[in-house]
Amino acid sequence: SPRDGRFIEIVGRYNPQTDPSTIDLDETKITDWIAKGAQPTEPVARLIKAA
Repeated sequence: SPRDGRFIEIVGRYNPQTDPSTIDLDETKITDWIAKGAQPTEPVARLIKAA
Protein backbone atom coordinates (compact mmCIF):
# COMPACT_ATOMS: atom_id res chain seq x y z
CA SER A 1 0.00 0.00 0.00
CA PRO A 2 1.14 3.55 -0.52
CA ARG A 3 2.81 5.30 2.41
CA ASP A 4 1.32 8.75 1.88
CA GLY A 5 -1.44 8.79 -0.71
CA ARG A 6 -2.02 6.90 -3.91
CA PHE A 7 0.17 4.37 -5.68
CA ILE A 8 2.51 5.86 -8.26
CA GLU A 9 2.61 2.64 -10.28
CA ILE A 10 1.94 -1.01 -9.48
CA VAL A 11 4.94 -3.06 -10.61
CA GLY A 12 3.86 -6.46 -9.34
CA ARG A 13 1.91 -8.59 -6.93
CA TYR A 14 2.88 -11.05 -4.18
CA ASN A 15 0.51 -13.57 -2.61
CA PRO A 16 2.07 -15.55 0.26
CA GLN A 17 -1.20 -17.41 0.91
CA THR A 18 -0.98 -19.63 -2.17
CA ASP A 19 1.07 -22.83 -2.14
CA PRO A 20 3.66 -22.13 -3.42
CA SER A 21 3.68 -18.35 -2.95
CA THR A 22 2.79 -16.39 -6.09
CA ILE A 23 5.15 -13.65 -7.29
CA ASP A 24 4.09 -11.72 -10.41
CA LEU A 25 6.45 -8.85 -11.26
CA ASP A 26 6.78 -6.56 -14.28
CA GLU A 27 10.57 -6.62 -14.55
CA THR A 28 10.64 -3.86 -17.19
CA LYS A 29 8.81 -1.42 -14.90
CA ILE A 30 11.02 -2.40 -11.95
CA THR A 31 14.19 -1.87 -14.00
CA ASP A 32 12.91 1.52 -15.19
CA TRP A 33 12.13 2.68 -11.63
CA ILE A 34 15.51 1.54 -10.31
CA ALA A 35 17.20 3.39 -13.21
CA LYS A 36 15.29 6.53 -12.14
CA GLY A 37 16.71 6.20 -8.63
CA ALA A 38 14.07 4.17 -6.82
CA GLN A 39 15.47 1.99 -4.04
CA PRO A 40 13.54 -1.19 -3.20
CA THR A 41 13.26 -2.14 0.45
CA GLU A 42 15.13 -5.27 1.57
CA PRO A 43 11.98 -7.47 1.49
CA VAL A 44 11.13 -6.22 -2.01
CA ALA A 45 14.71 -6.78 -3.18
CA ARG A 46 14.43 -10.41 -1.97
CA LEU A 47 11.17 -10.84 -3.91
CA ILE A 48 12.80 -9.44 -7.06
CA LYS A 49 15.67 -11.92 -6.72
CA ALA A 50 13.23 -14.80 -6.10
CA ALA A 51 11.15 -14.05 -9.20
